[in-house]
Amino acid sequence: MSRGQRKDDVANQLRSEFDKPEGVVFSGKAQEKCSVYRTEKRHNSKTNKSYAWVVKSTAMVNPYYFYCVDEDFGPFFIKFCSYFPDNAKLCLNRHEYAKRQLQREGLPFQALDNGVLSCENPKRLQEICDALLLRSTGFSANGFNAYRIRSPAKIAGPVIATRFPSCKLNCR
Repeated sequence: MSRGQRKDDVANQLRSEFDKPEGVVFSGKAQEKCSVYRTEKRHNSKTNKSYAWVVKSTAMVNPYYFYCVDEDFGPFFIKFCSYFPDNAKLCLNRHEYAKRQLQREGLPFQALDNGVLSCENPKRLQEICDALLLRSTGFSANGFNAYRIRSPAKIAGPVIATRFPSCKLNCR
């Protein structure tokens, strides 16, 4: 990957060349600004002694990415930070999960990059989305709210908007 090149563009290109139903497509390292904890030297004016103090700060660190494909969930990535507190993040796209389940059941649908434009059985699509929400309640994740299928007013014609964001599971 060259400087300035987007990880998502590289991932999409490599995923299109990946011929297995699931596995690690590629791994990579980046340099990003992250929250970190550092120690700093402080001084007690009463005892005239110095001591270490932990403070929250930011630093340029090297996170490691693993871009993968799963039969049920589609494309996802795992990010590991290489600096204390060594957190990890699993990023799944619930729209990809819904599209995979529709394909598995043989239900015709028209896909968008990050959603579904139309589906022969919108009720079943909503059931798939709701089932994933129920299966995900064990995680402490951002954005796990139940959304209903609706037609946005700005787009003419029948459109299905499942409106759930990509989920990011933070593991510490």
